[in-house]
Amino acid sequence: MDEETQSEKYKIEGLGEWGIAEGAIFTNWREFAFDKSEIIKRPGVKSAFGLDFGFTVDPTAFPASIVDPKNREIFIFDEIYEKGLLNNEIADAIKNKGYQKEIIIADAAEPKSIGELRKYGIRKIKALKKDLTA
Repeated sequence: MDEETQSEKYKIEGLGEWGIAEGAIFTNWREFAFDKSEIIKRPGVKSAFGLDFGFTVDPTAFPASIVDPKNREIFIFDEIYEKGLLNNEIADAIKNKGYQKEIIIADAAEPKSIGELRKYGIRKIKALKKDLTA
């Protein structure tokens, strides 16, 4: 690992700062304030809610976002990002933010967790269908 990569890893993992972690999918992003009510007026934009289960090492991640396919932009306007959450706590956190009626695309590797979240009132949660041909 070169010095620059090691420094970036320390900023993210050691100091908890925003940054691009090793293996990140998107590298061309920036953090800035935006007006959600203005973004949703754009034609063709859609809301998107995801859920990646974590527990001990990796946190559970739930981004709430607006996707603008025409301009190839994703605006994250809310999140849950926390280690050690049990499924009932994940459900409570989603409900407390008011997203329980949204379609949530979740990590398909956790079918039991998806089933439990449905039991806890997150009824529109769906497993991600991965395209293995890409």
